[in-house]
Amino acid sequence: MKYRFITAILATAAAALAVAGLVTIWSVTGHGTVGNTTSVASFVVDAARTARGTTLSVHGRFVLDFSTTTHAGNRLVIHVHNYELATVPNTVRISGPAVYRYYAKGAWHETTGVGSAVLTSNRHPGEPGDPDAISVRFQSPTLPTVFEFHGAVRSGDVTVAKTESY
Repeated sequence: MKYRFITAILATAAAALAVAGLVTIWSVTGHGTVGNTTSVASFVVDAARTARGTTLSVHGRFVLDFSTTTHAGNRLVIHVHNYELATVPNTVRISGPAVYRYYAKGAWHETTGVGSAVLTSNRHPGEPGDPDAISVRFQSPTLPTVFEFHGAVRSGDVTVAKTESY
């Protein structure tokens, strides 16, 4: 009887440790160029949502830069505080506080606000099918309009992944 009791306690403790020890990481990474019919930008993204037991953490950064090799361009940097899995496969929405640097009326300006990006990984480079896609939105109380950009990845890659580990 004593043996069964100890075995039951050990089994329960092992199960609790296994559940508490599970770490799930959802991530989106990538870099390259993204464009539409009117503009092209470079992008870099590295963001993750980590769940360890009941603890959830989100971190990362997204940069969209319209600079060229000869001219500085507008630039948006999002510090990722929210990471949402979309209902569409291989798609995530990241958002958080953001800084937008832009050129207007003959001078550079910088404003803070809230930015979001929806990133879809449709394929790897060189594979057939629709290219990866990125949609970006930035809103600031100091700007009269909302900045939006939608484009297809022209070079590089967006990778959306889920990893589980103990």
